[in-house]
Amino acid sequence: MRVQRDPRSDLRRLLGRLTLILAVLLSLAQSDRVSAAAAPVVFDTDMDFDDAAALAYLAALHKKGVIDLRAVTITGAGVGFQGRAIHHARCLLQQVGLPDIPVADSTLVGPNSPSLLLRLVAELVLDMVLSGCSQSSTPSTQTAPELLASVLASTEGQAVLIASGPQTNIAAALHLFYAMPGHGQPLMHAYFMGGTIAVPGSLPFSTGYDGSQELNFWCDPPSDQYVLDTLGPLVSLIVLDSTNDVPVTKAFTTRLQLDMHTPEARIVAAIANHPVVRLGVHEKGAYWWDPLAALAATQPGIVTYVNRPVAVVQSGVSEGRVVLSPTGVQIQIGMSADQAAFEEHFIDVLNER
Repeated sequence: MRVQRDPRSDLRRLLGRLTLILAVLLSLAQSDRVSAAAAPVVFDTDMDFDDAAALAYLAALHKKGVIDLRAVTITGAGVGFQGRAIHHARCLLQQVGLPDIPVADSTLVGPNSPSLLLRLVAELVLDMVLSGCSQSSTPSTQTAPELLASVLASTEGQAVLIASGPQTNIAAALHLFYAMPGHGQPLMHAYFMGGTIAVPGSLPFSTGYDGSQELNFWCDPPSDQYVLDTLGPLVSLIVLDSTNDVPVTKAFTTRLQLDMHTPEARIVAAIANHPVVRLGVHEKGAYWWDPLAALAATQPGIVTYVNRPVAVVQSGVSEGRVVLSPTGVQIQIGMSADQAAFEEHFIDVLNER
């Protein structure tokens, strides 16, 4: 016996399919809007342990669609060893599910190098935290300054640069960028972790200097001055005056261990609870230096700023010191930070809340 089809049933099926198609299209449209609104970000780093914590935070923001992390560039002028620093960056991005973000390194160095002991400490921490990773230590085919310059060109002045190490790559990239025909403004804004204004400097395990300078700026004062001269008011400098307000505390490291629901949160908890970092916490010498720069770039209200003209001392026992100077470059200086707001936002983003 032949069963006659009910045309109303066919209509319901058709309407169901149309509803599903419209839902998919709406979802794609919303995704496109989030992507279009996300600021393009480049992270230039020397991959010390606090740099890795900053990268984990930026990776979480990228996955939430708040930023568009276009590239990670590794400077050879800072703490991370050649080959090992890019290995650690690749491993971290792989562990958080972002292995396709471009990573490039560089052999460029500044006139001063961090002590071997400091570099070994950073290697010890990250090698344990990121253990079991099979990512390559092979140098990138495109250099870090080349990748950085290409991102600046492609983003047409809209990129945000966050730098947590010496500015060697950035100086080289700006030279490349300004050699390009038809170039405009290189970026929207730059956030640099480095320097100090009214508090003592930090130059671990180095002798022959007066202790007034901070490590990142001491490594390459000529590049620092060139970058400040070139970018001027586009720069926000996160100095030790503000990072001193965000120490790594025992209470917060415990909180990180109890509240880690994502790969990013687990990586930062492992860093903060590594025996070497815990020793620094006990000695009151560990701070969230580079994560504060990353939060300053992405979360208004954490850092309080003043506008002042500055210059970088180029020689002598104060080499690398950032000084207030009436003939200097006018920039924004982060002089203090809200510790409670920093910790709350940091842990929430790491857990992708």
